Amino acid sequence: MTKKSKIKMPEKALASLLVMLVIAQFTIAADGQVLIVSFHYDEAGLSVQEQLIKYGYAPGIREGIFTAELIGADSSVIASIPFDIPLNEFTDIADNATGELSGGIIRHNQTDFALVLPYEHEAKEIAMKGPLGKDILRARINPSKPQPKAGGIIVFAALGFMVGIAAAAMLLRKKKR
Repeated sequence: MTKKSKIKMPEKALASLLVMLVIAQFTIAADGQVLIVSFHYDEAGLSVQEQLIKYGYAPGIREGIFTAELIGADSSVIASIPFDIPLNEFTDIADNATGELSGGIIRHNQTDFALVLPYEHEAKEIAMKGPLGKDILRARINPSKPQPKAGGIIVFAALGFMVGIAAAAMLLRKKKR
């Protein structure tokens, strides 16, 4: 003889949703702030176009001959991130009739690109260093306003939805009695 669960289906669904929301909130809280810096590169050199702080993920291990350094107010290096300026574009074209593949590398002499860097509130300046460690650009960190964290809004909307479902389930149960 099997025991019947005392928890009804709507309560099980509600409990499952609540557990998923708690897990989602912890996942959202784990994201840190990142500094997104867009650059323009041409014959004149490297220039900063825009800076933005958002909640997100900054890639960890990178390779490159250039280095971006976040500098603190006391001139200490907070973070050092290698990168490359993306001047090469790889192209491939397939001939539909023959199935032959052709292509190559297009080398640009100017480009726009962005770096996603881990953001620390102590960082006051970004220094870009060339292959030999020489400064090629120094700029104050002056981002536009930080973007709000969307996760909190989602959680509150989901909680409101769950409360509404629970209230409707209780009203239906009362009407059946």
